[in-house]
Amino acid sequence: MKFIFTISFFLLLSILFLSCYTPRYVYSPPAQNVATLTQKGDSRLAILYSTNAGSNNEIVEIGKATSNGLDVHSAYAISNHVITQFNFFYRNEQNSNRDNSNSLPELIRYKRNLAEMALGYFTPVNAGQKSFFYLMGSTGLGNFRFKDYDVNGNSVSPKYFHEASIFKLSIQPALLFKLRKQFSIAFASKISFIDYRNIKTNYNEQQLDLYKLKDLEKGWISFWEPALLVNYHFKKLPYLQLEGQLGAAFLLNSKFVDARTINVSIGVAADIASWVKRKPEQKK
Repeated sequence: MKFIFTISFFLLLSILFLSCYTPRYVYSPPAQNVATLTQKGDSRLAILYSTNAGSNNEIVEIGKATSNGLDVHSAYAISNHVITQFNFFYRNEQNSNRDNSNSLPELIRYKRNLAEMALGYFTPVNAGQKSFFYLMGSTGLGNFRFKDYDVNGNSVSPKYFHEASIFKLSIQPALLFKLRKQFSIAFASKISFIDYRNIKTNYNEQQLDLYKLKDLEKGWISFWEPALLVNYHFKKLPYLQLEGQLGAAFLLNSKFVDARTINVSIGVAADIASWVKRKPEQKK
């Protein structure tokens, strides 16, 4: 009986802590670039609007969770088996909560950006070329920063800041399946390694520990990022596609940080190189 009471007490404390804890999200997963190229000369330029699930604990109107972002993907098949890629990622986010009942509500506003270069291999996995395997390796540089505000009515006042430059390495295997002439679906499983460098902040040591920011100084943080992508190819505009994708990010190593776990993206993609190469009569 005493054991059950002790466990219940600690569970209650955990729930109370989580309900008043304002996370500082050090990572937000980008949309994944699965190029869907199948032969030499294929190209792809995609522009996607992206968002993710915010905290459910927002308690002030001015600090409701928002997440708006842009992902730009490009790819070109330089041979029947080799692809090059360039990716750009931008996010503008915020979340809020109250760390304890006696404090003012807190508002956290983030800005993130990252540019990546990638090189990879692809090959059909069946004779009919209805499915393809891709393996990409990428490296990227970017910036991550957020500001911590007190909220008093409709006004906000800055208290703290945290910023860092980012160096990212990733490996991404993926499978593409052409279900019908106008539909394709892809599964990607990306492993990312992120090093936060040149960290600047005015949080004290106790706050860095509380907000799980201290581990950023201890080396690489790794994530597993699975994603599902669906593409629709327009029948009368075969070089234009609609793309939707759902992705996630799961912490892999022992360093414990707060990170966004979901990304949802929707946008358009075009094979510009193939469109330009069409015969004049095909463009009419």
